Amino acid sequence: MVKIRNLTKIYKSKKSHDCVALDKVNITLPDTGMVFIIGKSGSGKSTLLNLIGGLDTISSGSIEIDGNELSKMNSNDFNNYRSSYLTFVFQDYRLFENLSVYQNVEVGLDINNSVDVEVINRSIERVGLKGYENRYPYELSGGQQQRVAIARALARNSKLILADEPTGNLDRNTSRQIMSILKEISKDKLIIIVSHNLMDADIYADRIIELHEGIIISDKEKRNHYVNSFKIDDDKIILPHYYDLNKTQTEKMLSAIKNNQINEVIQNDNGFSDYEHKLVEYEHTEFKTEKCRNRSLIKLFKMFMKKRLHNKIIMVVFSVLLFTVLSVLQSFIMYEPKLSSVDKDQEIVVINKGDSIPFEDSLRTGALYDITNEEYQKFSDISGNKLHKLLNYTIAYTTYNTNVESKYTIQLYQYS
Repeated sequence: MVKIRNLTKIYKSKKSHDCVALDKVNITLPDTGMVFIIGKSGSGKSTLLNLIGGLDTISSGSIEIDGNELSKMNSNDFNNYRSSYLTFVFQDYRLFENLSVYQNVEVGLDINNSVDVEVINRSIERVGLKGYENRYPYELSGGQQQRVAIARALARNSKLILADEPTGNLDRNTSRQIMSILKEISKDKLIIIVSHNLMDADIYADRIIELHEGIIISDKEKRNHYVNSFKIDDDKIILPHYYDLNKTQTEKMLSAIKNNQINEVIQNDNGFSDYEHKLVEYEHTEFKTEKCRNRSLIKLFKMFMKKRLHNKIIMVVFSVLLFTVLSVLQSFIMYEPKLSSVDKDQEIVVINKGDSIPFEDSLRTGALYDITNEEYQKFSDISGNKLHKLLNYTIAYTTYNTNVESKYTIQLYQYS
């Protein structure tokens, strides 16, 4: 059960007035059924869904899920809550493109260490995708991809499903198919749907809560035993609310009208009346604490790497090479060499990276010849390190105390 009391969410702003997204909202929801949260953009619908899902923090008030108050949970508690109790179904499906239908359903179970082949196959079959197990998301239509997302939620067996515009990217016929699947699922679970689609809400919802500027302005539930169907009753035709008539129903209606048997045509209302707040009992639920085992982590890694493995290897190698090149370039850019002399009489030039000695704030150059074996030995005796030549380098040089500019080619050496 979801119990929301005086829930308030305020987004702080330094430049303008604070935004009150939700203002003292009170809702009690049962363990099963389909609840629609409707309202215009900015009314607080998505904020409410995010707060229930633990994706945002509460400013004041409380949300209690089966006796567990969300505002008192730490990060570990939230992780357990999200992994064991609820599942999100998003408008953009959130599938892994490199995983098959079967693997997309399996991956959620693998994280919770509860993979069951029969559960996965049964969930896929329930959403009408039997035979599509080895296909990838890019090989499916939008409606089929959304069915995969629903199958993933089914396989996890979450008590609560939060759906954010689940049919927003789908055509009308596909949208009806998805909503019919969710309606069937809602017999055993609580499904909360945020939507702009008032027609879907009227047809499929057990309860409709309307928000306006963060306040509940309407809370209605479907009447018990309400039947929304086509009927010819004596001299009346009763049309269903929002439902299209099939060919047989249409022929019956036209025949009755032509035979002057009908005096009145009426249409059912949507079957909703004001919600009556009732005392709801529930059992306290302990959220499971499970960590992903190393075996599951290795399995997930293999699943993600299996598809287009050679492309991933090329990308990794390219990234390493790029990083190496950038590191070398950075070292040259940041390298500010200082010149030091080992033998001042011979003016031998040695370049040390950041570890050489400046000479009276002026530049010292070496003689225009390579270091001899004797000089090399002398340097090795002094430093205890080997000396090797780096490159030849030409610089503009102003003679010390004369300001006469010349160009010198010097040999750059480095000890290692």
